[in-house]
Amino acid sequence: MMNLNNNAQSLLDDILARLDHSTLYQEIDLPLDLAFYSFAFETSGQIDRQQFKNVLTRFYQHLSQVGLKWTAKLTESQALEEVIWILEHYYRGNKMKGYDGAFYDAFKYGEAGMEFILETFVGLIKSIERTKYISWIVHTSFDPSNWFVKKKLVEDILARYGDIFPADVIQLTPAQLIPYLEDLLLTVTSQVPG
Repeated sequence: MMNLNNNAQSLLDDILARLDHSTLYQEIDLPLDLAFYSFAFETSGQIDRQQFKNVLTRFYQHLSQVGLKWTAKLTESQALEEVIWILEHYYRGNKMKGYDGAFYDAFKYGEAGMEFILETFVGLIKSIERTKYISWIVHTSFDPSNWFVKKKLVEDILARYGDIFPADVIQLTPAQLIPYLEDLLLTVTSQVPG
């Protein structure tokens, strides 16, 4: 009979090794940072909606071609759709959120505001890509339909890193946390020094 305790512990070690900070930096952050710094844009003073849309669309096309692991050549309308979706779901501005909040922040500060939006957008993409990468690692490390392995992984995460999670998470049973395995791993990789 398989020793689930030892196998789950070594599986967790393997998963965390594949998600260490230097790997995440090399696979996700560095290519996106290089794409960010290689993108050039100019605006004529105050940012208007058309300039905002054009710069963000070209920027996302650029990121998609040179900064993402799985590159894609997006049309202008595809890139704009994704930009709007990402900003609507993730952007939290000073006074407003979503696409309109990003425009407001860019408009308020002109070219510096636009650069801030692009830098923030890269951060959002990094976060999205990290989540996808963690999901890929989990789904290729073991059979994701194996409930017992997932439960044991959650138990091991809580035993090793329980102090980084809020009390309302610790109060849940490992079985209740199974649907959040990837979120737990994301928290560990972002809060535990590598």
